[in-house]
Amino acid sequence: MAYEDNMLKIANVVMGALFLLFSSSLIAIPQEKRMMNNDVAKDAAKSIQNGTETGRVYAQFKNKKEYKYKSIQINLAKIYFEERTDVVKNDTEAFEWMLKAAKKGDSIAQYNVGLMYQMGTGVAQNAKERAKWTRKAAEQGLVQAQFDLGVIYFQGDGVGINNTESSKWFLKAAEQGHSDSQYVIGVAYYLGEGVTKDYIRSYMWLNISSEKGYIEAKEWRDKVAKMMTEKQISEAQKRSKEWIQRNLLEHKL
Repeated sequence: MAYEDNMLKIANVVMGALFLLFSSSLIAIPQEKRMMNNDVAKDAAKSIQNGTETGRVYAQFKNKKEYKYKSIQINLAKIYFEERTDVVKNDTEAFEWMLKAAKKGDSIAQYNVGLMYQMGTGVAQNAKERAKWTRKAAEQGLVQAQFDLGVIYFQGDGVGINNTESSKWFLKAAEQGHSDSQYVIGVAYYLGEGVTKDYIRSYMWLNISSEKGYIEAKEWRDKVAKMMTEKQISEAQKRSKEWIQRNLLEHKL
């Protein structure tokens, strides 16, 4: 019964963090990638679209071959995904171009391919493919992909449920400054699910998350504190302060 209760608590924490994820845009592209080669991508999209509309199949094929750079391919995907006046929205084309960049190793593209498999955007929904591409991005250090992979293993979506693997990826994302992951891993350490129960580590991560204004993390931190000695709380506060200072110096926060 205790295990089921703990998993329900973790599930509530994870789902609360997921609300922010799914309220955001599907195509997740940092500003620097959105700006890179955007004019070229617009021209490419128009050229390919014209080739299709006029039946010039060879011209269309030739144009597609020329746009081989990952940044252009990602922007092409974004252009086809959006509602625009200059290019017809085409989710299938968006997926095709995103997949090209993903296969070349671009972590942002890999993450978006995973999202598109999850949502069925331009391709049939496929939980296993979502997990595969999300993992590729996570292994390259993309923090949002690491969080998502933690969720995937927690829910068993396309993979077997694995709380140890789930917590491993939440911890990786937490170490990069991801507030949701810091919150989730803090609760996991408190409950001892997927990791060894550790009140000091639990308090540390929840305190770091709460310092960023995460109200739920503060509530859990105060709950954990009731189970700790003053010496343990002092140690946890010391660790969280050191982590914050270290990461501020590294410009991660």
